[in-house]
Amino acid sequence: MCLDSEEIISPAVPMALRLSGILMGGVVIVYERKVKLLYDDVNRLIAEINVAWKVKAVKGPTMLRKGKSKAKSVLTLLPFSAHLIVVQC
Repeated sequence: MCLDSEEIISPAVPMALRLSGILMGGVVIVYERKVKLLYDDVNRLIAEINVAWKVKAVKGPTMLRKGKSKAKSVLTLLPFSAHLIVVQC
């Protein structure tokens, strides 16, 4: 038998006050667990998003040398390839 919280608050058939209290206590425990799981999931998601968006300093061919303000066009452009052409409608 599955009871909804609304059925516990206002039952079709009268039930003892003690039974009603015990059932509502169970509803509160289940709700608390659901909220805790949701809270943990959201905190984990926020942590993963922060890690994914963290800017990392990369040394290599993408960095300009000291005293240089422009990069060579060969280093900044992709090589032409006919299969990379995208046609917009």
